[in-house]
Amino acid sequence: MSERRFLLLHGWSLRGEAMAPLADRLAGHGVAECPDLPGHGPGDYPPTLDGAEAMLGDLLRDGAPRVLVGWSMGALIGWRYLARHPQAPVTAMISLDMSPRPLPAPGWGFAMGAEPGPLLSRAARYRSHWQSAAPAIAQGIFAPGAAARAAEVLPLIAAQSGPVMAALWLEILAQDLREDMSRITVPQIFIHGAQSQVCPAACAMWLAQKSPAGQGVILPGVGHAPHLEAPSDTAAAILTALEALPLR
Repeated sequence: MSERRFLLLHGWSLRGEAMAPLADRLAGHGVAECPDLPGHGPGDYPPTLDGAEAMLGDLLRDGAPRVLVGWSMGALIGWRYLARHPQAPVTAMISLDMSPRPLPAPGWGFAMGAEPGPLLSRAARYRSHWQSAAPAIAQGIFAPGAAARAAEVLPLIAAQSGPVMAALWLEILAQDLREDMSRITVPQIFIHGAQSQVCPAACAMWLAQKSPAGQGVILPGVGHAPHLEAPSDTAAAILTALEALPLR
């Protein structure tokens, strides 16, 4: 059996190095790549979700099969791409703690907030006061009370451009990929943190039911970043699920 290749897409306001703890745990089971997404590091792609999709397409252009792992915004990028490119060389998609529709809607219980106004209004603060907003962003990534972990990622967040992050934030909020889940035919694994401050954990099970070949996993004691808070448990959940799923 050939060695697995993992392609890890980080979340909004971070960089590829935020995926390193998970990549390290997967290293004994394959090769992991953790690129910086557009707008988050050096590169020529537009700092938009379309730009990130274009980058993903170029990374997959060699045709080598990959397991795609997307955290938060990275999951949105993976979902969008796979819904539009069903023949992509992706053998499975793993998403980490993300909602397919971040904004609330009638009958939708898995948004990133109860009301759209507070979520949308953050963009103005991000655009003009990024440095003062960064600590709250860092704290929200983790389960409540994880101040030390928040301090570790704060420098990465603070180094980003406020206007770029604000524009991407609004793009993320505008997504509604609920119907796309049924169009993605590759096996999917949805891993959510039981104490996430961003996405309701039960969203994992909704996504699994919507996916033609999906499995939901809720990790106890972690928040929005299971790969940072419990990288070994996250890697184990991924590897166990991959062994059980009918890979394409």
